[in-house]
Amino acid sequence: MDEFGVISLFCMFLLMQNAKGFDCSIGHERDPNEGNRYRWVIPVDDPCKCTRLRVGGLNTRTPCRHFNVTYYDNFMQSDNAEEIRKWLNCTDVLEKHLILNRSLRQDGNPEQCNIPTVSSTEYDVRGNPDLLKMVPGPDVAAGHACAVYTQVGSYLDIGDFNKTCISDPGLCKSMTWSLWLKIDTSSGFTGNRYYISSGGQTSQARGIALLYKSKGSLFYYMVGTVSSTSVNKYHKTQIPLNSWFHLALTIEMNQGVVNMLKLYVDGEFKEEAKTSKFSDGNVDGCTRLYLGMTNTCDKVYQSDTYSGSAAYSNLMVFDRLLNQEEIKNLKN
Repeated sequence: MDEFGVISLFCMFLLMQNAKGFDCSIGHERDPNEGNRYRWVIPVDDPCKCTRLRVGGLNTRTPCRHFNVTYYDNFMQSDNAEEIRKWLNCTDVLEKHLILNRSLRQDGNPEQCNIPTVSSTEYDVRGNPDLLKMVPGPDVAAGHACAVYTQVGSYLDIGDFNKTCISDPGLCKSMTWSLWLKIDTSSGFTGNRYYISSGGQTSQARGIALLYKSKGSLFYYMVGTVSSTSVNKYHKTQIPLNSWFHLALTIEMNQGVVNMLKLYVDGEFKEEAKTSKFSDGNVDGCTRLYLGMTNTCDKVYQSDTYSGSAAYSNLMVFDRLLNQEEIKNLKN
C-alpha cells in the first residue's frame, strides 16, 4: 500500500475514533509547530471527553483535521475519566458548562440540622414557611451536612429562567441535571406530586418536570420544547424512597428536538418502563423553576395538593450531555 493509502486509512481511523466519542487513543506524530519532531497527540476535538485512553500507533505525517489538537511530550493510558481529565489539566471542564449551581444546604454539625429555616439567597420559600426546615444531608464528608427539606404545603422557588435552557431546553444542544434527593412518602404521596418543575408537564410551557403519579405508581420525567413533549415513565420500585440518592437527568437534543432522555440513580442508568412523545408544540409561558411543586404559570394551585415532600441538596445544571462516568464522579 502506498503512503497516500496509509494516510487515508489513518484519517478514517481518526474519524471513527472521534465518532465513537469516549474511547480514545494517544499516538505519535510530527508536531509542525515544534520542527516536525515526534510528539504525543490525542486526535479528537475535545480530549476532556475521553473516558478511556489507550496508546495508539505512529503516524509519519501530520494529517489534515477540521479541529485543532494539542501535542504532549509524554503519554498515559487509563480507564478512569477523572484521572484522564486531571492529566490533561481539564478538571474544570464541567465548570465551564455549569449554568446553575445551588447548594441548598448548610455546613455544620448534622446533629444540629433539625432547625427551621425560612430565608436563603438561593431560593424563595413558597406556601407555608413553617413547613420548611433543615435536615441531615446525604453525605457529611462531601459537605452536605444540612439540606433543605420541604414538607407538603411548602416548596422552593429557585428563580425565573426566562429565555434560558432551564426554562426552554431547546435553547441548549444538550443538558444534564444533577441533584441529591430524598423523597418522603410519609405524607403527600397520593395523587400527582411534583419534585422538579420548570414547566415540562404542561403545554402552556417548556422545561422539565419530575413527578410521581399514584395512579399507576409511576414516576414521570418530562421535557417540553417548542415542538414536542417527551415523557419517560419509571416504576416506583426504580426510584429510592425515604433515603438519599443522587439523581441525574440527561437531555440529548438534535437541532432543538429531544432525541433521548435518560435517568440515572446513584450513577446507574435506569431503563424507562414506558416512553412517549407528543408533537403538540409548546409556548414558554411558565419560566420559573420550582422544587417540590408544579410550575403554576398563571393558574394558582393549592400547594398541599401538588407539592411533594422531599429534601434537596446540591442542584447543578450543565449545558452539556454528561456521560455515565462523569455522572458517577458528580455523585462521588
